[in-house]
Amino acid sequence: MNHTTELLPLKVAAARTVALLLIQKQIRWRKLVEVARTLREIIPKLKLPIKIRRPLQELVSLLLREIQRWADKHVEMFPKVPVKIGRTPRSEHVRMFQPWIVWKPGKYEIDDYLTAKNIMQNECKNWPQVRWQFACCYAMEEEIFDDWKYDRHRRSTFKKTLSDHPVYEFWSALYEARWESMFETERRLPNQKMTQCFIFAITNGYCELVKFLWHKIGLNHGEYVGLLQWKASCFRCRDRDTMKFLCTKLCELNPKAVARITWCTFFDAFYKAVNNEETDKVIEQKNRCKVQFLLTNCCDVLRKRLLGMENFRVICDAFRYNLGDLFTLFLEHLDKDDLRAAREVVDRIHDRTRTSHGSSMKQMILRKQQTIN
Repeated sequence: MNHTTELLPLKVAAARTVALLLIQKQIRWRKLVEVARTLREIIPKLKLPIKIRRPLQELVSLLLREIQRWADKHVEMFPKVPVKIGRTPRSEHVRMFQPWIVWKPGKYEIDDYLTAKNIMQNECKNWPQVRWQFACCYAMEEEIFDDWKYDRHRRSTFKKTLSDHPVYEFWSALYEARWESMFETERRLPNQKMTQCFIFAITNGYCELVKFLWHKIGLNHGEYVGLLQWKASCFRCRDRDTMKFLCTKLCELNPKAVARITWCTFFDAFYKAVNNEETDKVIEQKNRCKVQFLLTNCCDVLRKRLLGMENFRVICDAFRYNLGDLFTLFLEHLDKDDLRAAREVVDRIHDRTRTSHGSSMKQMILRKQQTIN
């Protein structure tokens, strides 16, 4: 998978490099809680100015959250089976793969697909079952159907040990039969195994598997399952690539339904970020991040609908409550026509209130219009 490399400012690139080096030196197979604790002790001891140490600590926390997202996603690769006393759960195997994580160039995001390939080539070279599991979750057909690597005895073992997992059940059934067996003959609808695999891929953010099944499952069924799972995807705000792909496809089919479902989560997160009665900064920041995540990772059609919903409700509220950061974020995603319409609404509010912060935020709209025009 190719990624376009953006040139970062020297300050940002240096901070990213230092943060990654600190994490890579400490992480190995350790728990992330222990790594975070160790780094909190190490960073203050570095001979760095406070203005550098604080952003570095925030950057390390950001990268650790991304590793946690990756770990949570791949824990679901392993079937949930009762663990005997004194035995380690199979999900703990994920920590063994942490040294092989591959980061996207110039970003604070893990490249899940390249990481999976890296793990398969190195850590799982002599571990065929887990290598096959990665191949199934990332829809690597050539690897999955390789009879030289996975003979009938191994496949029989996989089927017994992994039968309770929807992804492996689907691929095992597909290996033994043809694609026609995955559909009901009368209505040409995907069978339960295929549907459950598709739901698992959406729920846990396996974008490659979602793309693979989307082109097989049919538009009507894809829309039906996608809309059912969309609200949960918005609530989690975890899987960027899956959300981008699914949002684009669903908005091509039913943009009104997608906007209606997303608006509930989007406005709820915005409202909690604005009216946090408990004055809990952690909750407030979490909801701000959710708002930013949804705006950044949804498609242009949905973004336009969200910002324009209820006569630019979120933009007006950001203006009323003097939320400069969110107001700036919203303006960045408005096109020329929406910016003009939003300005008219904001002008009416400003004419009634006439506050100093309102004047400065109004100037932000004017400057934004000048850059677009």
